[in-house]
Amino acid sequence: MDNKNKKRFIVIPALSMALCFTIGMTDLNAYVVRKNNAKISLTAGQSKKIKLAKSALKTVKNRKKSIKVKSANKKIVKIKRTKAQKRSYSFTIKALKKGKTTVIVKGNKKNIKIKVTVRDAADKNVVITDTNVITSTPPSVTAQLVVQTEAPNTPDPTIRPLRTRISVPASEPETRDGYTKLTDLTTYSINGDYLVNIWTDSESQYYYNVVCEGLEVVEISSLGLMLDNTDLTKGLTCDNEGSYVDEIYEEFETITLAAATSVNNCQERTIRFSNVDGAYFDLLIRVYNDGFAYRYTNVTYGEDYPGEYITYVRRHGEEWFIGSMTLEKRDAGIDLDFLTEGKKYTAYIYSSDDNGSLVESTQRVSHDDVFTLSLKDLDGVAVYITEDFY
Repeated sequence: MDNKNKKRFIVIPALSMALCFTIGMTDLNAYVVRKNNAKISLTAGQSKKIKLAKSALKTVKNRKKSIKVKSANKKIVKIKRTKAQKRSYSFTIKALKKGKTTVIVKGNKKNIKIKVTVRDAADKNVVITDTNVITSTPPSVTAQLVVQTEAPNTPDPTIRPLRTRISVPASEPETRDGYTKLTDLTTYSINGDYLVNIWTDSESQYYYNVVCEGLEVVEISSLGLMLDNTDLTKGLTCDNEGSYVDEIYEEFETITLAAATSVNNCQERTIRFSNVDGAYFDLLIRVYNDGFAYRYTNVTYGEDYPGEYITYVRRHGEEWFIGSMTLEKRDAGIDLDFLTEGKKYTAYIYSSDDNGSLVESTQRVSHDDVFTLSLKDLDGVAVYITEDFY
């Protein structure tokens, strides 16, 4: 095969993909309250879910971990709360008839006030714009309400771009068990509830963890790829200055969901890691309002052309995930010296037979073994290794 025409295929086996890619679906239609006051406008008959961001929860949370919500005028706005909403500090506002009122979220010392304006259904084609006007009239007049009737078939005046380059604040410095957090590489969800941190150690190995509303939901776990003849797990250089964050905002039509339109809204960070041989990969992290995802992209061996096969190892605690792919038949030998010496492990092997059917097998392994994977043309194998506790 001509080297110039060689193509690299990197296929992540399903078993290790479960660790490498985690993504949550978000309640994208909820209105998020971030301060102790807010304004919202509804049409009579309309319902709107309200969610309190972490910053707002600090105002009203109490030892019982509950909140009380009431409407100042129940004839205009009604409050509904399911059991799930009570656990997640959220509620639903139901607009009943035209008018203005206030929804109050009660706390120990302070309250959150949400001013609600309800319009008649017949008023949905009327646009009310609040504009600041500088005028020679008395100082008390600082704003003017402009009421205009929307022209039929008028296009949306603002269309948000799919990607917007943004700046995000650094997180608080932290050192834990030999790991140091890189404060300038923290990525946040849009509402600030989720964040993903990047960590490093003395061997220039890199890690990540995930925090939700102050609680660590994914402990510090390793990052990197171990390719044939190329180790991209340690001795790495992180391009902090070249890292950047985009806000992703994409609306798309749905077929099976209750809502006709769904929104993909998150913060996406790209970080490049490289080694002394010139090999590198880009880590792409997406953080949503109730979940996160990450993947490796632009992986290169640092050579003039990519290889025809790949083998990599991923670790999570005392669990290891091995994936191997090849274009042509070959045996891949993997030295298991990365396992803890003196401990016994079981390897669960997932391969395919000549008909392409899944074949499962097990093998006892240890630190001193060399694991051999026999692959056919256009073949792949996934291996899960876990410590024996008996």
